[in-house]
Amino acid sequence: MIDVVDNFLDKKDFHEIFNIISSNNFPWFTIDRLNENADNENDFQLIHIIINDGQPNSSFTNIVDITCKSMPKINIYRARVNLFTKTHINKNYGFHKDMDNAKTLLLYLEDSNGYTEFEDGIKVESKQNRAVLFNSDFLHQTVTQTDVKFRRNININFNYINER
Repeated sequence: MIDVVDNFLDKKDFHEIFNIISSNNFPWFTIDRLNENADNENDFQLIHIIINDGQPNSSFTNIVDITCKSMPKINIYRARVNLFTKTHINKNYGFHKDMDNAKTLLLYLEDSNGYTEFEDGIKVESKQNRAVLFNSDFLHQTVTQTDVKFRRNININFNYINER
């Protein structure tokens, strides 16, 4: 099941997160290949890993705390911020799954004509403060934007505490 929630965070919380990530002090790191199914090995992505293997990896854990504060209690396996740069055409970056036996929360930080596409053809448009929640083993791909310089989202992989 894929759930789309508009206005996921209240305006104050959303703007706090947006301002942190938009700051010149927020560090970005490159990965050379987006995933094993990406079409072009020359494509790249900027990321900031906040939590990896359930452990903090960054001093910006407040981003995750704010994003998840309205959710039931969860165990977070991985949390990161993704940044995609503008392309001349909407490029598909390859279907992949995030992990097995978990849930994914994607929170979009700006409006763009980029989107997340699922293997079954469902497309979730990138709209500011829109969240999409789905099983982490659902095949999905990033499709880049052509209309804005940056497309950013927060990707959190988790399970609810009482769920296996």
